[in-house]
Order: sequence, then structure tokens, then C-alpha cells
Amino acid sequence: MITAEEQSRNRQTIGQINWVVHGTRPDLAFELIDMSTKLKQATVVDLTRTVKQSTE
Repeated sequence: MITAEEQSRNRQTIGQINWVVHGTRPDLAFELIDMSTKLKQATVVDLTRTVKQSTE
């Protein structure tokens, strides 16, 4: 599991990805939904995936 601070940062990053998906990148919609469903029980792997998606 990740720390509360990491979880907060993960939520912020997913929110940023959400904004991009709705504006210009609908191809990332599935990734967004998948990441969003794991917010409460996110692991380091999930956090890494979120950060990777936010830099594409």
C-alpha cells in the first residue's frame, strides 16, 4: 500500500489525466477508468503507472 501523501498525489495526477482525456486524449479513457478504480487500494505499481501515464 502507499502512504496517505502518495495517495493524495495519485488522486491529483488522475484528476489531471481526467482533464486531458476529456479535452484531447479520449484514447486514454480506459486507462483512466482502470486507474480510478484502484484509488483506495493503490500500490506502488499503480502509482508508478499513474505517473507514467501523466508524462505521455
